[in-house]
Amino acid sequence: MTCNQLTISALDTEEDQILFSGFTDSGRSLTQETLEKLFRVPGSMDGLAESDPAANNRLDRENETHHGAVVAQVHERHNQFFDEERERLDRWADDQIRSLETDLEMVKKRVMELRREERTAETLEQKTTTQSKIADLERQKRKLRMTIFDEEDAITERRDALIHKMESKLHQTTTTKHLFTIRWRIQ
Repeated sequence: MTCNQLTISALDTEEDQILFSGFTDSGRSLTQETLEKLFRVPGSMDGLAESDPAANNRLDRENETHHGAVVAQVHERHNQFFDEERERLDRWADDQIRSLETDLEMVKKRVMELRREERTAETLEQKTTTQSKIADLERQKRKLRMTIFDEEDAITERRDALIHKMESKLHQTTTTKHLFTIRWRIQ
């Protein structure tokens, strides 16, 4: 049995995993769970075993396989986190733009109401006052349209910057530290 400490650094955090790899004298590979349980069994040392290059090579290969599976699992979890965060940022950007578009729609509706009022106005003074209000609202409508375009660009830039920052934090590095290799037997 061999035991290594795997440290995965990503998203401004470090995650440590203890990886066990091992097999029986008959050559049957043992699972991580089984090896963890065996490691918890009290034992005693009765001497040093000779190093077996073939056994060590097999343990190294099994550890590499286990290492790759754990790294892939963590990578998948980080990708899922990234997808959720990206979705959240997209919803935030859409909400910001929708809010501005709602303001524009309200101004458009008010312009339509004033145009109806203008058509039904009985005096020239009422028509002139209403036309002045319509002109003010039309200027406000144009400003809102320009603001929407500018804000869409700014929101998209902020969202893209946040996504880029998140992507850079997703880059994961791994380090492995060999803890021990033992030969054991159950009596």
